[in-house]
Amino acid sequence: RDVDPSETAMRLLQSSSPTCRLVIVTCGKNGSLLIERFRNEPSQQNRTILRRNDEEFVQWTCPAWPIEQTEILDTTGCGD
Repeated sequence: RDVDPSETAMRLLQSSSPTCRLVIVTCGKNGSLLIERFRNEPSQQNRTILRRNDEEFVQWTCPAWPIEQTEILDTTGCGD
């Protein structure tokens, strides 16, 4: 089953205490997402407004930067 990382992050924010303000999701070669509770601010690039159960969230996207495999060492074994 495919899991939508944005939906999972929004669900986590809704179920957590108000002190949790954002969730970062790594997406491997697709970069990463940052999901935060919506605050009414001027529109910015790389920002998408999402809605779940009458609550608004902001999704920021960050593209992956291609680099040569010889330039990195993955000490965690995660692969991102």
